[in-house]
Amino acid sequence: MVRLFLVGLAAATLLSCTDRDPSPTQLSYTTILAGEVDSQFQRVAGPIHLRFPLDHGVHPDYQVEWWYLTGYLADELGQEYGYQFTLFRFGLQRHDLSRTSLFGRSHLFMGHFAIADVSRQLYLSAEHFARSPANADAANHGEFLTLHLDDWNLTIQEDNAMELRAHARSHQTDFGVNFRLRAEGPLLLHGEDGFSRKGPEQGQASMYYSVIDLDTSGHLQIGEHELQVQGTSWFDHEWSTGSLAPDAVGWDWFSLQLDNGAALMLGVIRGADPGTVTTETAWPLQNSFPITPLYVDPDGGNHQLAEGAYAITVTDHWTSSTTGVRYPSGWHLEIPAMHLECQMEPLLKNQEFIGVGIYWEGLVGAVCMHNGTSTRGRGYVELTGYS
Repeated sequence: MVRLFLVGLAAATLLSCTDRDPSPTQLSYTTILAGEVDSQFQRVAGPIHLRFPLDHGVHPDYQVEWWYLTGYLADELGQEYGYQFTLFRFGLQRHDLSRTSLFGRSHLFMGHFAIADVSRQLYLSAEHFARSPANADAANHGEFLTLHLDDWNLTIQEDNAMELRAHARSHQTDFGVNFRLRAEGPLLLHGEDGFSRKGPEQGQASMYYSVIDLDTSGHLQIGEHELQVQGTSWFDHEWSTGSLAPDAVGWDWFSLQLDNGAALMLGVIRGADPGTVTTETAWPLQNSFPITPLYVDPDGGNHQLAEGAYAITVTDHWTSSTTGVRYPSGWHLEIPAMHLECQMEPLLKNQEFIGVGIYWEGLVGAVCMHNGTSTRGRGYVELTGYS
């Protein structure tokens, strides 16, 4: 997952702002992070030894950082829901933030929060910003980390257990979550011990890890309805400086957890002129950079797949009536070495996030054949750079 690039957009919009309201100007997510690198921040040049729970916390030597959760849930009647929650940090100056202190005014904090109600075909989203320590902070407390953006709160424990509380308003409808998340699966390091390449040149990389199979329970609010829900979440944490190549235009990212216990994450960063994305277009695309695929087998063993080990073919598209942007909206996935083949489709077509930038991030369902046996799955797909 490469959601870290969203912060660059927020930074560009807010650099000259004195209040907390972002400019309505729409910008490309890749505009800044594919540009000149700020020399006061370090770049990720190779693997870094990670220590937990310390590395759940902030990394102020690097300019961009995010903490990200997606999940799929069901209420007591079996109705399905998805959620996305992301907290971003963007450093403007390096000197005033240690790994255990509050965010200073030289760091921006941005939050994205969305809920998909499958049965009602309803998508609710909110974007939130803060810059002063009174409104946003991140602090390590030895055995746990706390992050907050006003009343949006995420706590990460030493055993990777988490608590999430957030409430917002969208289209005159209140929505929120109050979740406890318990780690049933392992903490996984992407790429080479967490060193995840995002481009061909030195420094075009990030440090990146995930905690998958988080048993999730608690309350989900949509309008006047408060629902008891249970499900599974996926957590990502990533940090970098200048991780995109100059010709990057967007990315396609996929995470999927199957009912038989298998899981996978893969994606591609699209370069300039990667070819027209139409039905029957297959990934990896020409002039694109693959994100190292990660596969977890049903027994819990994890594997970094070789480049070219998978193929994804677009099977459908959806066009937003709000923005006019046309997105891929159905995919056929094949990983021959793992004897896995899946058809993925959004459970809700309109999961377009509209903030200072525009992207599609949504809950998908999958019907798969794995080792000759049918299984189903749920996951999230993120699509940027299509506007």
